[in-house]
Amino acid sequence: MHADDPVNWVSWSDGLLQQAQEENKLILISSGYFACHWCHVMQKDNYQNPDIARILNKDFISVKVDRELTPHIDDALIYFSDRVFGRAGWPMHVVLTPNGQPFFSFIYEKPTDLSTTLTRLVQAWHQNPQQITTLAQNALTQLKQESTNNSVELGHNWQEQADFLKGGFGSVAKFPNAPVLLKLLKDEAIRPNEEREEFLRITLDEMMSNHLQDPVWHGFYRYTVDPDWQIPHFEKMLYDNAQLIWVYARAAQILNEPKYQLIAKQTRDFLNQQMRLGNGLYRSSLSAMDESGREGGDYLWDETELLKHMDLATLKKEFTKLSTNEFTAWFASKPSKSTRKLLQRLKPFEMIPRDNKAILGWNALLLMAFEQAGFKSDAKHLKQALIKATQFPMVPRALIDNQPQGHATQLDLSYLKAALPDTLEFTPLKTQSAPFLHIQPQTDAFPTLMRESQLP
Repeated sequence: MHADDPVNWVSWSDGLLQQAQEENKLILISSGYFACHWCHVMQKDNYQNPDIARILNKDFISVKVDRELTPHIDDALIYFSDRVFGRAGWPMHVVLTPNGQPFFSFIYEKPTDLSTTLTRLVQAWHQNPQQITTLAQNALTQLKQESTNNSVELGHNWQEQADFLKGGFGSVAKFPNAPVLLKLLKDEAIRPNEEREEFLRITLDEMMSNHLQDPVWHGFYRYTVDPDWQIPHFEKMLYDNAQLIWVYARAAQILNEPKYQLIAKQTRDFLNQQMRLGNGLYRSSLSAMDESGREGGDYLWDETELLKHMDLATLKKEFTKLSTNEFTAWFASKPSKSTRKLLQRLKPFEMIPRDNKAILGWNALLLMAFEQAGFKSDAKHLKQALIKATQFPMVPRALIDNQPQGHATQLDLSYLKAALPDTLEFTPLKTQSAPFLHIQPQTDAFPTLMRESQLP
């Protein structure tokens, strides 16, 4: 994605610090992923801007990180930024001294602001290098102490964040939080607990009937930007959809609700149609940006275009007008069967930009979800593809065009071992840590099921 940027991007390597020290240059690490809307905006506004590139190429060593290939590095960046500056997200940027000590972070900035930020950082480093080094060392000392006791057990005190009116957790954006739902769906915990069962039914119904789920192609978006599940953030991730197949299949069994099994099947069909690769594995994500760089453009509709195919009454019955700071457009909220076919014909799913990475740990999650849902044929084919994908001297993090990329994390291996218990044996890995922070990472950036013993 960044191959043609005028910025002289490099990958993280063992010789990077030596180069930075010899040239006395700050290191800028930029971490993002293909489906991220603001990562695309950051690239368009800044990294394809020759003036920004000139500053970076002259005064920085610029490192590009795909967070999905090197989650331990991204984890450390997020951890540092959140703990020290109180903010984190993507695209994530952390600035390091030539010795590899982080001291500043930012997310998206407009070109004029970024130019000012970069210039001031360089001036501060050349004028007060010892002061910056001392501040960075003090921050790292505190972070190392915190990182020794950072485990979190999901599902405890869930009522404190639960929204009993609209379902889900929190009062701003709404994420599916599938691992917590799976924990709450334990059979023995539900039967005597009417409050928990009511919350689960509300949450599952709201997620499937509002705008977290794509009503045209099916599959779930990553989250909604509002607390009522109305305005989706349009990227679709494999790990979300895998876990939600698991959630709805289990809910269908435990709550005796056939409609939840239907949602699991629809999500399975979406994955097979839009995210399955030729090698039998499943790609990591579909982009929130359309080919022209518009957020949600593949899922939003212009009123004039729609009225060429339907009357105004049908439009108002089957569509909802969504408005944010970035767009105002019609969203198919309750399309009829004929309208779904029309929209699929007008915007075929092949138009949606997609990542071609197949992350093995996420595919292992999907295999377990298929088995939980009783999708035997899908599970059989995915299992065969996963076994083939792990036949390398060291298990890769992902395959791109059938070529290994990166190294599997401890969490990846845990998922693979759980999905293929009688097939594969993995040599335990020493926990990976970021080479520049020298602190233990958190988990992969998506929630872990392994901690909660949710595996079948």
